[in-house]
Amino acid sequence: ESGPSVQIWVTFMYSARCGMSKTVVGFIDLAARHLEQHENIKVGAYGCGLYKDHPPKKSDPTGVLLDPICAQFARKETPNVHVIVETLPGRMRDENGMFVEVPPDAELLKENAIFKYFYSAFLTGNTTQFYPHNFINFAQAGKRVW
Repeated sequence: ESGPSVQIWVTFMYSARCGMSKTVVGFIDLAARHLEQHENIKVGAYGCGLYKDHPPKKSDPTGVLLDPICAQFARKETPNVHVIVETLPGRMRDENGMFVEVPPDAELLKENAIFKYFYSAFLTGNTTQFYPHNFINFAQAGKRVW
């Protein structure tokens, strides 16, 4: 039995057409393994403009502006990385001993949904800023800020 809880996620938004995105994928994989094993932070990746419903266009070759998943973060470059919070329902036993879902508080759900913590090395940096220790430090800082 448990009340509603949260799961911290680091989302890595990339483009298959972006050289930096391709270059740092190994670093992200190493950092993701560490974060899940030692920090209880999950890492997910999403390819902007890779899906036929929202293909890249001449005005947006990476797909970051037209793909609705990527566009919600309002970034113009890839890769870009965000810490987000997933709110999970709890579970408790009912009078028959069966587990039932305990929905999270609406205020907590809203607060978690609007939380955003952002990192991008593209504009001012290079691939070394995605070395695993930097990515891990970013994720840990995002968890602390939340």
